[in-house]
Amino acid sequence: MDLDNDGFVEKDPTGRYVRYDEILGGGAVNTVYRAFDEVDGVEVAWKQANVEDVSQKQLERWTSEARLLESLKNKNIIKFYDFWIDDEKNTLTMITEIFVSGSLSQYCKKHKDVDTKAIKNWARHILRGLHNLHTHEPPIILGDLKCVTYLLMETMERLRLEILD
Repeated sequence: MDLDNDGFVEKDPTGRYVRYDEILGGGAVNTVYRAFDEVDGVEVAWKQANVEDVSQKQLERWTSEARLLESLKNKNIIKFYDFWIDDEKNTLTMITEIFVSGSLSQYCKKHKDVDTKAIKNWARHILRGLHNLHTHEPPIILGDLKCVTYLLMETMERLRLEILD
């Protein structure tokens, strides 16, 4: 679909979020696009997964997790704004805070000599995010912690845990 202005190719059901065709990343199950929140006037990430071959049980699990993520408010956890399922396109879409600097893993590959002070700072951010999840009611336990799970703000002052995979 090609919308007539501003280079956007898709809108969310409410018309608040618009998606560009620019891919920021993704994996086997999903693709992350650059998008824009027209209400707040900020760029966001539009994470879209094909659910055509996903079981109803898995789709219900993802929906339940998305509702839980909406309730999390912590500066060390990625902001989750909205989600919806498009039955016509067989997609589940999530709108989150955007991180253009990539993951901690990508950053460490690019910058080999990082000072211990920076590493300690990153560890504090990670532990604060995990503490928030573990003290949530009910507790949220992540089973697959790795450097690609942590996304970086442009300034490297903040590191946020992405728990959407």
